Amino acid sequence: MTTDSHSKKKTPAARTPLLLRIVSIVIIVEGCLGLLFFVLAGIFQLNDANFTAGISENGFSSNFYSFYIILHVFLYSGLGVSGFLMLSLRRIGFYLFIFNYLIMTAFSIYLNDLFAWTAVISGFIFLTLLIFSYKKLA
Repeated sequence: MTTDSHSKKKTPAARTPLLLRIVSIVIIVEGCLGLLFFVLAGIFQLNDANFTAGISENGFSSNFYSFYIILHVFLYSGLGVSGFLMLSLRRIGFYLFIFNYLIMTAFSIYLNDLFAWTAVISGFIFLTLLIFSYKKLA
């Protein structure tokens, strides 16, 4: 062994804070579950002939529902990606999370969704918890 091998010390990897790790895992799980739901809803829409007959009662066209499903597939996949980025201590994950939640909340409020308040409350809770860990992100 040479002295070079002893002089090269490994730098320890940055450790993710516990609070940030928990919130990131919850965001990843939420993103995966939402992605799975909307992908299956899209497959159901393509394969079921009665789907278009049932949605005409709401006053929305089938193109609107296709847009709604595709938008939510991208938003929930963005949530999953933002969770992984925050686990690896990247600030872009924080900004991606804010972007996705603002669009989801605005779209829910626009549609007069009964559960829009859940998106608002959970978004504020996650943002509050993430702000505490913001300085740890690179």
